[in-house]
Amino acid sequence: MSIESITGFRLSPQQERLVATAQEAGYPPSVCLYKCAVPVDEASLRLALSNVVARHEILRTVFRRQRQLKLPMQVILDSDVPAVQVENLSHLNADEQQTELRFRVSQAARAVRAADEAPVVSATLFLLGGAAGAENTALLVEVAGPCCDTQAFAVMAEELRKELAGEPPDDNLIQYADVTEWQHDLLNGTEDAAKAAKVFWQAQTHTPISLPFEGAGERGPAESVRLAVEPELSSRLRSVAGLQGATEADLLLAIWQVLLGRMSGEGRITTLVACDGREYDELKNAIGLFVRYLPIATDLEGKTRFEEVLRQVATVTRQARAQQDWFAPGSATEQAAIGFEYNDLRSAQTGIVPVAVHVAPEKLKLRLIATAVQAGLDIQVEYDPGRYTRESMEGLADSLRALLWQVLADSQVALANLSLLSTRGQQSVLEMGLGPVVDRTAASVHGLVSAQGLGTAGSIGVRSGSVCLTYGDLELSSNRLGRYLGR
Repeated sequence: MSIESITGFRLSPQQERLVATAQEAGYPPSVCLYKCAVPVDEASLRLALSNVVARHEILRTVFRRQRQLKLPMQVILDSDVPAVQVENLSHLNADEQQTELRFRVSQAARAVRAADEAPVVSATLFLLGGAAGAENTALLVEVAGPCCDTQAFAVMAEELRKELAGEPPDDNLIQYADVTEWQHDLLNGTEDAAKAAKVFWQAQTHTPISLPFEGAGERGPAESVRLAVEPELSSRLRSVAGLQGATEADLLLAIWQVLLGRMSGEGRITTLVACDGREYDELKNAIGLFVRYLPIATDLEGKTRFEEVLRQVATVTRQARAQQDWFAPGSATEQAAIGFEYNDLRSAQTGIVPVAVHVAPEKLKLRLIATAVQAGLDIQVEYDPGRYTRESMEGLADSLRALLWQVLADSQVALANLSLLSTRGQQSVLEMGLGPVVDRTAASVHGLVSAQGLGTAGSIGVRSGSVCLTYGDLELSSNRLGRYLGR
C-alpha cells in the first residue's frame, strides 16, 4: 500500500498546543473587527488583502496530516485567494450597527473550520453609511487554523493601510515556518540560559483554582460579560501603575489575582497570562501564532497592602517575559485553568484600526481579557458556560469593577479593607434589606451559604452595625478554616 507523502513544516510549540486541545472537526478561527477610516471598496480590499496574503506564508498555510503521524504539518500553498464579501448595514442606526457587528464577531469566533483547505483568509466588508468610503465601513477578517494571535491582526492592519494608501511594504519579513525550528531548538537547549529558565518555570507551579460558584458541567462555547472603561480612567490606570514601576497590564493582573484569591480562599494564585512572544525586534512585524500563556504565581499570604501584590506581579511578569522562549505551551497544567490577557492596540495608526479581536490559543475555563484601544479600555470576563452561570459572572464583573475603583483611589489600600461589593450592589442590598431569593433545598448550612453566594459573591452576607461581610468574604474565611482544620 502506498502512503501519501506530504511536504511541509513542523508545527510550532504554540500550534502543537492548540492542535492537542482542538475539536476533531477543526479549529475555531481567529477573528478581528477593524474600523476603517480610509476609503475601502470591494475591489481595493481584494487587491490589498491578496497582496498581504501573498507576502506572508502563514496566511496561506493549511494543516494536513500524513498517515501514521500524530500531528499535522504546516503546508504552505503557492498561492491562495482570500474570500471577500460585502454586506450593507446602512439601514440600521448606529447603535444597531454596533450590536450587529459585535454579534458577527461572536458568531464567527464560535464557528469551527477545517484547517486543511483554502482559503485560509476570509473577509467581510460592512457598509455602514450606504456606500464604501472614509469612516463608514467596518472590516471583519477571519483566519482559519492555528495561524494568528492578537498582535498578528495589528500587523495586518498596518499592512492593509499601506496597501490601500499605495505605500511600499516593509522589506524585512520573517516567515513563521522559519521561526518554528528555532523555537523547538530553544526548548530543547542545554545551555546555562535554558537551565536557569527551567528552574524558574518549575517555581511557577500551578495549583488549580476553584471558585465557590463553579459547576462541573460540560464545556460549551465561551461567553463573556463586558466592562467598558473610559479613556480618562485608562489613563489613570497607567499613572497609578507607573508610580509603582509597573504597567497597566500588571495593575489589572494584580487586581484579578486579588479577586481570585478572595473568591477562592487560596493564598497562592497562579494565572496563565498571555505574552505575545515578540520580545525580539525582528518579530515585531511578524504574522503568526507567537502568543504563549505563561503561569504567573502571586503569593497573597503575608501581604497587607495592594501595592505589595502589584510589585510582586510586576517583578514576576518581567522575569517570565525574559524566560518565555524556554516555556513549553501547555506544560503548566493539564487541568482547566484561569487566564489573563492584555492587548494594547492603541499604537495602531489611524486608517484601519482593530477594535475587537478574538483568538483562542489556550482553552481556559475563565479568562479576563483587557484590550486597550483608542476609545478606552475594553474588559471582558470570558467564561465557560458549562461551569459558570451568566449571573455569577456578572457578579464577578461587578466585584472586579469595585476593586478597580478602590485601587485607583488608593493603591496603598490594605487588602483587608478591599470590598468586593460594588456601589450599585451595596445600594441595592441596603434598599431591599435582603439579598436575592435562592433555592433553600441545600442539605447543609454551608450549602445554603454557598447557594446564596452563587452569582452574588459581592453581596452582603452578614451585617452588624456598620460592619459588613460579603458572601465572598464568608466563603474565603470558611475555606481557610477548612484547610486549617484539615491539616
